[in-house]
Amino acid sequence: DRAATNFFQPSTTNGTWSDSFLFITSLGNLIIFLVIWFLVSGLKVMPFGGVVGYIFWLFIYLWYSAYRYQIVTSAAGGDRNLPEIEISREEIFDYVFDAIKWGLSWLFVLFPAIAYMTYLVSTGAITSLEVEEMGAAGWGGLIELYADYPLFVILVSGASFMWPMVVLCLVLGGWETMLRPDMMLVTIFRALGGYLATVAFWAAAIGLSVFGEWGIAQMQARGGGGMSAYIVALILMDGVAIYTEIVSLRIIGLFYHHFKDRFAWDWG
Repeated sequence: DRAATNFFQPSTTNGTWSDSFLFITSLGNLIIFLVIWFLVSGLKVMPFGGVVGYIFWLFIYLWYSAYRYQIVTSAAGGDRNLPEIEISREEIFDYVFDAIKWGLSWLFVLFPAIAYMTYLVSTGAITSLEVEEMGAAGWGGLIELYADYPLFVILVSGASFMWPMVVLCLVLGGWETMLRPDMMLVTIFRALGGYLATVAFWAAAIGLSVFGEWGIAQMQARGGGGMSAYIVALILMDGVAIYTEIVSLRIIGLFYHHFKDRFAWDWG
């Protein structure tokens, strides 16, 4: 149908999935990307620290949490460009609220996996230290964890499948939509092809991030260089992570833009 065609067909028109991967080819988008990269990653090597440095870093983190939602909203409206960057001290409470929502979106979908790991710790099957190591493994470590903890990997994979819909609920629908997981599933099945493509594109963005971080780590290991090389590698990894995150958030927003008539309730 027309919605699926507009979503899948690569083109240079507004609101296609190809625009999400190629957003950086626009000069305006490139500048915004570089500014975000500098703010998020550059602060790690700024020549100041202590309480002032930590407060500044926290402010930028909270702001970026809010900006993530703006990316979804703009893509949901069919906008090819990234939202303009606006940073205001007066909106600090809004930033905090959006950061909490961002964390809750993952807590909501990961609750079964968290409950399972809590059960394993309570029975002595694993230690809390092992849980921390599993959490630090990231997306790239899930494959290695499957041999010992297949159910955990399956639960995390299921959480990843539902997360795009949960984000749309929080960003466009509000808190009340989180009380209707049944309606989320109805929406997914009503636009199954588009949603599967959204998850696939999002997984591709994650895979690109994992591959990029692996390649940068390999370059660092072979080149040596001590602390300076480590800092450069850390900044490059941040750039890859920010790029792939913007791609995935735009794709999630575009799913709503092209399939909003399939959603099971009216979000206003």
